[in-house]
Amino acid sequence: MPASVCLPPLVIPQGDGDMPLFCAAQWIATAGGSKSIDLTDEGVWLPAYRGLLDAIISGQVSVTGTDENADRCIIPAEKFSHCAVQHPYHIKDFDIAVGPSAWLLQSFPYEDDDEWDDWRGGFSDSLKNKNGKGWSQLTLLKSEILKRWPFDGPDQYKSGKPGRPSPKALIADEFEAIVERGELVSGIGHQSRILAKWLANTHPKARKIGAKSIEALLREKGYWEKIELKK
Repeated sequence: MPASVCLPPLVIPQGDGDMPLFCAAQWIATAGGSKSIDLTDEGVWLPAYRGLLDAIISGQVSVTGTDENADRCIIPAEKFSHCAVQHPYHIKDFDIAVGPSAWLLQSFPYEDDDEWDDWRGGFSDSLKNKNGKGWSQLTLLKSEILKRWPFDGPDQYKSGKPGRPSPKALIADEFEAIVERGELVSGIGHQSRILAKWLANTHPKARKIGAKSIEALLREKGYWEKIELKK
């Protein structure tokens, strides 16, 4: 499949679920859609893919793929160590000797859900050895990508945009993540101040919410009461 003449729509890694590996690379290369890039610029794509590989190898990001038996599974991180990368917009002929223990990460652009049949039919990100054995349809968790690369995304917080996360939704998601990670601190006031600082640092373009408003939100949603009941 020939590379697109322009970038596909950006997939913002918000909410639950996963995203194709290419979409994560595009998110990184464009700094969350905040900058325009030359599609053929190796100096943009290769660092994005290498940064993604470093995060995978270090265990910060997990990858799921479909093997030759059509089974979905988590791919061992070490398979990505020192693998060659063929991104979708390379301008030179790609010719690399893949040894018996080496792997090739080949990436294809993912347009949108209308391209689902093409994506499932073979035009998807894959990690394979010289014998063509390995995995295709590589996907990553959105939450892990956003945590490692917390770009705001283009116009992400403007009012009137359907599907855009509100500051309250961001706070609610982060609070649930804190509980899951076991990082909850003692006292709702203390936790609210931490969340206010997190929102300002991680999402500087979002509408600011003070600690008092966050405390009221936690009580309104019943989050804190649930925590108290578990003690």
